Amino acid sequence: MKKILILILTLASVQGFTEEFNASTEYSRLETLYNHEIELGHYDRAIKILLDLDEMFPGETEILFKLVDAYVKKGKAVPCWIMLSPWSAATETDILNRKKAEKLLENKDLKNHCN
Repeated sequence: MKKILILILTLASVQGFTEEFNASTEYSRLETLYNHEIELGHYDRAIKILLDLDEMFPGETEILFKLVDAYVKKGKAVPCWIMLSPWSAATETDILNRKKAEKLLENKDLKNHCN
């Protein structure tokens, strides 16, 4: 996905388009695509979209929570890096997202094996 975005941005600049990359528009587009894939039960695709979002917006707790949720729905172990370090605690939402992710993993065999 990253390569595609770079290609699009390169082509846009070569062709002289004046429209700039809008991060919030891209976030919304990918979030809509993620929701669609989750509804269809395409959890692997949803995870890929979320990983792309995490690259663009590192440490965003909503994305991290959705990653945990998608892995749980898929029945796959959550990668160590997601739960390894504390998430941002800047807002109540950040704290709540971490607690929701921990709750999802509480009674699952999908707990990461990093501990």
